[in-house]
Amino acid sequence: DYKYYCQVRENTATCFTATNAVQIKDDVSIWSGSAWSNGAPTLTKKAIINNDYNTTLHGVFECCSLVVNATKTLTVSDGDYVTIDYSIINNGVIVIENNGSIIQIDENSNNTGEVSITRIAQARQYDYIYWSSPVQDFPINSIPNSHRYEWDTTILNPKGTQGNWINPSTTTMTKGKGYIVRASNSAVSAQDLPVVFTGTPFNGMFNFPIKRGSILLSANDNYNLIGNPYPSAIDVGEFLFQNADPSGPNPVIEGAVHIWSHGTLPAAIASPFYQNFTYNYNSNDYIVYNSTGPISGTGTFLGKIASGQGFFVKMNDGAADDSKFVTFK
Repeated sequence: DYKYYCQVRENTATCFTATNAVQIKDDVSIWSGSAWSNGAPTLTKKAIINNDYNTTLHGVFECCSLVVNATKTLTVSDGDYVTIDYSIINNGVIVIENNGSIIQIDENSNNTGEVSITRIAQARQYDYIYWSSPVQDFPINSIPNSHRYEWDTTILNPKGTQGNWINPSTTTMTKGKGYIVRASNSAVSAQDLPVVFTGTPFNGMFNFPIKRGSILLSANDNYNLIGNPYPSAIDVGEFLFQNADPSGPNPVIEGAVHIWSHGTLPAAIASPFYQNFTYNYNSNDYIVYNSTGPISGTGTFLGKIASGQGFFVKMNDGAADDSKFVTFK
């Protein structure tokens, strides 16, 4: 008697065989500490980290899928990246330093295991930083300081219109939502304010709900504070095409993002929202940036929204609406 076996292999350039269940040996490369066992990994080759790997020492790389073995550490250094076509399985430690990135291509791949993502903002005294979590279930109270708020675009404010800062509605940071947190120092000049996000990194396309209030021709009740939910930067032009361009798939917001630069300390200037406080922040500290570049504001922004960064978008004016969303990819 003879037994015959058939293996079905996908016809696209991936490292997977038998519908993702088995990988042939030639499609895997293992890092031993000094070299890769099967040459540097590529987008068609699975990477296994079986000894400590630091991109500063050994270089950036791309792979089909990534496995970090127990007790081993992958460090993605400042300004470096690792690109992964599919999933991350972390049984060890993954450290992403400030301005480092983990980039994932496939939007349907789930990740297992936690990573540690450090983000450093420059802040002083009364500066507020706009944050958004790139990992699951990160406690809002883990960001230094006790002054933490989110923006509710429909709640009544002291001027009798809609839109106001409120205490966070959840104890963990919601995927895609932006939060503001005041600097935890009293320094006269800007100092580093690091936040270490620890958890399973987000991946995949998703829709984040946005809403506007019922007051026509009012800016406050159209703004929504959202944030980059990924462990890598997103491009403003691509984001606006998805969400603002009339030729894009989901044109529900104006064609710009609003980036807070906190360049000016509170002073005796009119409130940009309510005109009812003695000391206020300067609304010119918002950098308004569209797909062609900055429109207004002070400070420097180059069109890439960093991992962990929150920002405002403004819904197009109209009747009250809580049925819309912005798309992240």
